[in-house]
Amino acid sequence: MRTGRRGHSITALVVALAVIPALLMWVAVSAAIYLARLNEIRSDIQDRGRLLAATLAEASRYAVVSGNAPALSAVIHGLLATERSIAAVEVLDDTRQRIAEARTAEDHSGALPFEHPIQALAIDVDMFDDPAAPHLTGAGRDLQVKAGDVLGHVRVLMSPEPLLEAKRRNLYLAGLVTLVAAIVSGVVALLLARRIHGPLSAVMAALRDIREGRYQLRLPASRGGELGELQEAIVAMAGELAESRQALEAKVARRTEELQRALQAAREAEDEKRRLLAHGNALVEEERRRIAIEIHDQLNASLIAVRLGAAALCSHGDTPVPQAEVEAIAQRITKTADQLYDSARRIVKELRPEVLDTLGFRGAVAEAVRDFDTLHPGCRFELIVDERFPNLPHPLAINAYRIVQEALSNIAKHAGATAASVCLAVDEQRGALIMAASDNGRGLQPAWNQGSGLGLIGIRERALAAGGTLSVETLPSGGTRLEVRFPWPSGGGA
Repeated sequence: MRTGRRGHSITALVVALAVIPALLMWVAVSAAIYLARLNEIRSDIQDRGRLLAATLAEASRYAVVSGNAPALSAVIHGLLATERSIAAVEVLDDTRQRIAEARTAEDHSGALPFEHPIQALAIDVDMFDDPAAPHLTGAGRDLQVKAGDVLGHVRVLMSPEPLLEAKRRNLYLAGLVTLVAAIVSGVVALLLARRIHGPLSAVMAALRDIREGRYQLRLPASRGGELGELQEAIVAMAGELAESRQALEAKVARRTEELQRALQAAREAEDEKRRLLAHGNALVEEERRRIAIEIHDQLNASLIAVRLGAAALCSHGDTPVPQAEVEAIAQRITKTADQLYDSARRIVKELRPEVLDTLGFRGAVAEAVRDFDTLHPGCRFELIVDERFPNLPHPLAINAYRIVQEALSNIAKHAGATAASVCLAVDEQRGALIMAASDNGRGLQPAWNQGSGLGLIGIRERALAAGGTLSVETLPSGGTRLEVRFPWPSGGGA
């Protein structure tokens, strides 16, 4: 998402980084040069002022002693004309009265004063041996001069403007050179900015493409350096993001497909349960109908026969019934009663396999295998029992027995096999009981493979109800193997 606030461009920042330091350098260098020149001028003025004052004091001593004021005035005027930095010169006597003076017409407010005494030397003392001789300081005075006495003072006013003007030209030249250097730096910065603007623009465009989900990037080849490394890193990052996105999309697709398969399996399981429930209800209704018919056809007929026999005995009244007839009627009633007992026992046996109670699970399975082997002479049925296989408790035994019955029934009805076997084994390593039914018939049928056979659905539901699992496979040599595993702790008992 783009933000409304936009910062400065990279080109502007690069130019600013190059030009602003150059300008600051120019200002700093110019200020440093100006201050250095100003201090230099002040030091030069100090040296010149002290030197000129000392020199004029030395040169003026004879004129002061001899009283030659015009010559002294001419000297200082000549000096003022030749040295532009001198603003004014004054020669004073020992009472600080002006003897000679020379000034320029300029303003002297910024001039610096320098003063030096005029001292008498031994040779000058000799000049005063004759007090009547003409001299500047001796008119009407009693002179007692010794060597080292102060005869007067020389006062010089030095103006820094001429030196500052000369230095100012140098300062302007240095400032101009610095400014040219700053301009050249700015131009170089602009050239560098133009040179890197293209690659940086490509980098920014690539980053925008990555943000918008486009990872197939092509960046122009750079000449190396940090910018080249940045471009290579962005391309590598885009490739990794593309691979991560593809892997994530593939993972999402796999998860979606697995979820769809799970939903489909759940729907199929639900359909199987509904069909199994409907099939079970139909079987219950069919069994009820069969039992009702059998009760009606056999039990009712037998009871009617008993009633008719009894009625025949009662029909004689007081007339004695021959013994032979009584015995015949009694035999018919006994036979009918036996038939009633057999029919009732058969119905009870069909409702609940009592063989489990009398023979146990392994004996019941052995009898079921023998019955199928007898009833289907075209297929040999055999039982293989691991001696460690236990006699199962009542709830599990019924489910396991019904599973064996349904497996044998499926072999007899659908396999077209000539040999079949039932195996009862124990897997102690995995803690499971194994019941397997194998045949050499035509193999797993498509309807069975899709789990749509009601027999297989019933077997699966019974196995799941007992906490077990069902697997059905086609054998490499032909035929089918159905295997049910029940959890059974090691040492669970026989």
